[in-house]
Amino acid sequence: MNNLAICILVIPDKKLTASESYNSLLSPFLQWLTSKEAYLFSWKLEVPAKGVMHYHISLPHKVDPKEIREKWTELLTKKGFNSMGDIMDYKIKKPRQCQ
Repeated sequence: MNNLAICILVIPDKKLTASESYNSLLSPFLQWLTSKEAYLFSWKLEVPAKGVMHYHISLPHKVDPKEIREKWTELLTKKGFNSMGDIMDYKIKKPRQCQ
C-alpha cells in the first residue's frame, strides 16, 4: 500500500465564498493533481468561525510538496492573492488498515 500525504491549503481572503474558492482554486488544483497521476485523493473544506478558510487534502505521497506549494501559490496569484496561502502543513501519514 502506498503512503498518503496530508496537506492544508489556505485561502487568505475571508470574503471569498466556498463556491468561488472551489471554482477558481480547488478545481484547477485537482485537475493539476490528476495531471500528475495523483488520481486518488480526497478533500474537505473547513470554514472556521474565526480564522481562515482552508482545504484539507489527502493525496498520494508521490506528489512533491514543493510542486504543491508552487501550484497553489500560482493559483492564488492568478486570483490576485499574495503568497499567504502557501501550504501550512505537509505531513506523510501511513495509511491505516480498515478492519
